Amino acid sequence: MKYAFAIWFLLATTAAFAQDKLMEAGMEMADRASMSVFQLRAPSCGGGTEEQAVKNLRFNGCVMFVLGAVEMLREWQKTNPTQSSRACVPRNVRAGDLIIAVQQYIDENKAWQNNQDATTAVIAAVKARWPC
Repeated sequence: MKYAFAIWFLLATTAAFAQDKLMEAGMEMADRASMSVFQLRAPSCGGGTEEQAVKNLRFNGCVMFVLGAVEMLREWQKTNPTQSSRACVPRNVRAGDLIIAVQQYIDENKAWQNNQDATTAVIAAVKARWPC
């Protein structure tokens, strides 16, 4: 009987710890006002050594950021076509492909790794990958 309680206690505390880590990651992603280029890289976007649920949450946060930057670019092109950055991202491009394009661009252009502005890096990456 005492072993059953010990096993139950171990499972309960492990689950609570995992839930705390998930909540912590969720709050971190929700509290961001912006992202840096460093945060678009693997450990902050689903890489790293955390449990899979935390990795998924972080990846989704990065996807939402990149999608938001691409949508902002599209709206900018509609409202101010002469001043906006020229990139023609097809509407059928998947979010995962956008993240991969951005991360590959940052890897291939080392200067971006020191830049703090992730939005600018996203725009440069999509312009390079999908020029008009």
